[in-house]
Amino acid sequence: MKKEKMNLAVIRSSVAILGLCLAFMTLFLSQCEGRGSIYSINISCPDGFMQAVNSCYYFNTDQLLTWDQARTECSLRNADLTVIGNRDQLNWLNTQTEEYSTDGWWIGLKYMGSTFDWVQYGGDKTLIDWRNEPDDYDNQDCDAINEFGKFSDEYCRSKLGFICSYPIQPGDECPTNEQTWLFASASCFFISPLLNSSLYLNWTDAKTYCANLIPSKSTQLMALKSYDDLLSLQSLLSTYNKNVLLPWWTGLNDQQTEGEYRWVDGTLANGSLINWDLAPSADRSQHQDCGVMYQDGSIDDVTCDKRAHYICGMSAFQGYVDLGCGSWLRGGTSCYLLGKGNLVTWTDARDSCARAGAHLLKVDSFNEKAWLEGQYIGSYGFWTGLNKPQGGSSWVWQDNTQAADTYVKWNSEPNNNAGKEDCVEIHRDGLYNDLDCNAKAAFICEYPLPYGTPCVTGWFQCQQSCYYLSPANYSLTVTWFEAYQRCQDLLAGLGPDGNSLQSNRLAVNSGDEAACVNTQLQTLPVGAPGYWTDLSDLAVKGIWQYSSATDNPPDMSLINWAKEPNNVNGNESCAVIYDGGFYNDVNCVQQFYYICERTATTVSSSASVLHSSWTGAKLFVGLVMCIHTWNTHRNVSPLA
Repeated sequence: MKKEKMNLAVIRSSVAILGLCLAFMTLFLSQCEGRGSIYSINISCPDGFMQAVNSCYYFNTDQLLTWDQARTECSLRNADLTVIGNRDQLNWLNTQTEEYSTDGWWIGLKYMGSTFDWVQYGGDKTLIDWRNEPDDYDNQDCDAINEFGKFSDEYCRSKLGFICSYPIQPGDECPTNEQTWLFASASCFFISPLLNSSLYLNWTDAKTYCANLIPSKSTQLMALKSYDDLLSLQSLLSTYNKNVLLPWWTGLNDQQTEGEYRWVDGTLANGSLINWDLAPSADRSQHQDCGVMYQDGSIDDVTCDKRAHYICGMSAFQGYVDLGCGSWLRGGTSCYLLGKGNLVTWTDARDSCARAGAHLLKVDSFNEKAWLEGQYIGSYGFWTGLNKPQGGSSWVWQDNTQAADTYVKWNSEPNNNAGKEDCVEIHRDGLYNDLDCNAKAAFICEYPLPYGTPCVTGWFQCQQSCYYLSPANYSLTVTWFEAYQRCQDLLAGLGPDGNSLQSNRLAVNSGDEAACVNTQLQTLPVGAPGYWTDLSDLAVKGIWQYSSATDNPPDMSLINWAKEPNNVNGNESCAVIYDGGFYNDVNCVQQFYYICERTATTVSSSASVLHSSWTGAKLFVGLVMCIHTWNTHRNVSPLA
């Protein structure tokens, strides 16, 4: 009895302490999240940057630069001189600048015509607290802020520290441009305007339009990858006029194999998410190979040459992942920066790239050329490393190597206007133009990654493979099917020839590999819900296999089932792995974290692909597609 009382006392005291801790945490979080706070725990910024709510900031006092030079340096970090949009942001900046001793920090405020204004959208001029300024003494047209939060106009040629920033959208990575995008769990959707008749397209044209909408974000005709996607679209489309049946193109099609429905990215459609308006057509002569969605979320297959509205989609999983290039873009085995923030001369562009340890763009492969053409934004040109040395007659890159005509396509150029166009810019259509080297343009910097870099930053290596553990964030859990697409998306376009590095869910093939992965799992928070592997028995019930023929048959001595699989309710066909290396069979549409794996050697377009087509997955999708919803009172679709 005495022991029981002691145990009870211990429990009561533990509960009391826990209650105090929770109360303190609640108070702390309320202070952090309350009015006036701009801090965020969603760390999405690259090294050297600080995050505050929806922006990443870079403070620099190591380099004292002119205002123009500072803006160029910011562009080298895919940022711009910071603008101030609210009082909380200003207070936070003041807190940061108090820690440094400097004569001032350049910000994105400049005299333009008749008044000082911000160089980017989003600045609030009512927040400007002048320090007995502006006095506009002798054309002081650029603005700085000091450690006390006071503003002053300065000579633009003065040399000061500077603050760069760029916006992010924590938790919601959907675009915020002139189009209206819908955020749905892990997806973003753009629904074409009904009143614009020029956007009433056939399936192929709709596919092209979506692909070109935001190329850098891999936009495409929509795909349903989760129930959240379906429910969000049903909710939004239901607000349209129900008296007229309105069709929107989706990415669903069976053009490759009749009856085998895939999305435009090639992934098999999950039949449990497809609510057929009528049974899909079995008459091959009608070529009803493309899918439209109606207001209630139902889908119908029709001929692809019909005209309809359309829905574009993209992954909202666009949070910052360092792929070895910091805040620069990675393409193949090189890192690129599109310096759009400030227009400069060719020499200044060259010097800016050099300060970043890079050189002006050099294009020496078709794949690089094609990849770059998908990155350009804006109507202006970009300086390249292509130039004609003084007294020379041929075009060479910055490293003096000859330019190959196969990679340089001139726009009725070069014409050497006025006899002094010795430098070359490239436009978004991929065409080159010779230009006076003293003219001003945007620029592209490039530097190669070290040869043989096996694993991009954020991945760990075991023997000959690289692995990625998804963030331990419950909001980022996915189904087994979605985990495959996540792994595919992580390294899209990062192959040395511009193709995607092949990545799939985890498949363990040796004891050393199992031990290495288990070591990483032990570093995770206690109680993590588990990570998807590539193991399943979808093809043949009870026969556990990987989706890749190169990984089969699996060595079952490496699979520590720990009294599993038990196939609860008869629908546990996919395997997760837990801390300690224990496996468990679960329902494939449950939500878990995931582990991705790829070969550690550089993958080329001629390398064997690790992900062969999978008959079992096709069989599964074919079976679940048989479960459709029949709607016998449907009006005839008004497809043109």
